[in-house]
Amino acid sequence: MKNFLNTPYGSFLKVFLAAIFVFVIKHGSIWGLDLKQALDAAMMAVIPVAINFFNPADTRYGMGSTTNP
Repeated sequence: MKNFLNTPYGSFLKVFLAAIFVFVIKHGSIWGLDLKQALDAAMMAVIPVAINFFNPADTRYGMGSTTNP
């Protein structure tokens, strides 16, 4: 599981779930979540994945990784 969380997909999932959690805290329930808000959370989750991908000092994945072809 730890290896998955250090992949781009795992990083996306962590940030996406955090954004959904913030929505639930703000609105008091998950029942008010609509597709637009879920897509907004997904777009927000792409930003840290892209930053990590282009950061040569980040060795998990992307430019600084030894697994990047």
